[in-house]
Amino acid sequence: MNMRYISYLCSTCISSVKKTSPGIDNIPSWVFKHCAVELTPVVTYLMNTIASTGTPPPTWLKALVTPVPKKTPPTEFSHLRPISVTPILSCLTERLIVHKHLLPAIPSDQLTDQFAYRPSGSTTAALIATTHHISRLLESCSYVRCILIDYSKAFDTINHSILFGKLLKLPIPSNILLWIFNFLSDRMQAVSSLGQTSTWLPVTQSIIQGSGIGPCLYLIYASDLRTLSPQNVIIKYADDTTLLVAQHSSTDIDQEYNNVRSWSTQNKLSINTDKTKEIIFHRPAARNLCIPPPLPGIERVKQATLLGIDVTDMLSTAAYVDRLLMQVNQSLYLLSLLQSSGLQRSSLHLLFNALVINKLTYALPAYAGQLTADDKNRINAISRKAMRRFLA
Repeated sequence: MNMRYISYLCSTCISSVKKTSPGIDNIPSWVFKHCAVELTPVVTYLMNTIASTGTPPPTWLKALVTPVPKKTPPTEFSHLRPISVTPILSCLTERLIVHKHLLPAIPSDQLTDQFAYRPSGSTTAALIATTHHISRLLESCSYVRCILIDYSKAFDTINHSILFGKLLKLPIPSNILLWIFNFLSDRMQAVSSLGQTSTWLPVTQSIIQGSGIGPCLYLIYASDLRTLSPQNVIIKYADDTTLLVAQHSSTDIDQEYNNVRSWSTQNKLSINTDKTKEIIFHRPAARNLCIPPPLPGIERVKQATLLGIDVTDMLSTAAYVDRLLMQVNQSLYLLSLLQSSGLQRSSLHLLFNALVINKLTYALPAYAGQLTADDKNRINAISRKAMRRFLA
């Protein structure tokens, strides 16, 4: 691996390491941040040696898993996301391998339908692409059938043998392939919670949630999931998969969904049919609309949540605006309590940006065109109220 490239990476990235928990090597993030100049030559040599030999240190093959709630409060194990805390130096090396070798090796046409874990990708971009394709298809037909496919623990059930087979098809240097093979093999993990650590157990599958290389490996794993017909559309954001099939498509939705099921079976991924939904998008003024029967075992709904945005079968986001304004009002009330308790203004501004501004601006370019004049006025009114109160 090019030494100058690694040196550049170290000098620009080590100093900007964010505050995060260390792995089992217990090297804290502040060491990298405040000693970047002194550590750069050492880390450069270490990264180059590790990548060239294809052998990660044994401590990098152990991860402490921190359960992060997906729902509040969690009531069962499925409500917890297992995030692996790996050594910071391991994460830096993984990111270097991703940017230097993995992303350039993936053909660009295999990433056009994936909007996560890639440059310029975002939930906003995925939502814009979804609404664009729905609107485009509705120009020539009465309805568009949409299946929101939910996978059960997709990241944790990635099969290593299948993944290695897909990696071998890409133009990746042999030493990097060996490094990835060794990084995913003979791994151990333990759960750390409430100051207690469980026994160490082997990991025989998954792409290691929380690792620097895991997201890119999932992109490669799912990159060959395609529609049977070019008229139909698949949009992916990580493991969130949306299938769009127009009314007059040459390949109907039964065939397309069976193709997705077949791909999932071949790749040892499980579709959660209880959470997989179908919604039929149509024009607001559609007449004599003949809706086809639903797919067996898939619930059909008139409103669904796409990457956090509530959308009806007529592309209305009024319900999402109601939920958004309720959450913002709750945040404003909390900020008022903190302000009256004497919280410093700088801290108040940080919380305001996180709890109010981020909510109001999330995915706004994707659904702003569907807003009614009344909803726009409501959003503008609460925005002005918030600005006057906390940014004056």
